[in-house]
Amino acid sequence: MNPKDSEYFKNIILERHKKALRSEGILESDSISKPGNTDSGDLRYTTHLADLGSDTMGRELDSYFNARAKKYRKHLNEALERIDKGTYGLCLVCSKKIPKERLESVPHTRYCVSIGGNHENKEVGEYDGIRQWR
Repeated sequence: MNPKDSEYFKNIILERHKKALRSEGILESDSISKPGNTDSGDLRYTTHLADLGSDTMGRELDSYFNARAKKYRKHLNEALERIDKGTYGLCLVCSKKIPKERLESVPHTRYCVSIGGNHENKEVGEYDGIRQWR
């Protein structure tokens, strides 16, 4: 990949990294203001089982989203390392060039289209619940 393209993709990755950090900050601040906490900071204890379940589910979703955001940022950081090493844009398995169109839509991708699906599904752990969050 030529230096101009490397700089172009580096800027895309850095922008996505900033966006992920902003999203993660929003998620963390939302988890602070969940039911169970009042504006004054005093805990509000719920005695209704449904409220308790909703609060618990909300905290679990916050935890899940935070974990996903951290994993996404990790992949972005690894893409920046590949740019520095000069291996960005090459499939980690077959070493074929990854098309620029794919890199523009998924700049942290590590695999070409023919190999990508097989390896990415294994890494995600085959979680079928909500596919668009991958």
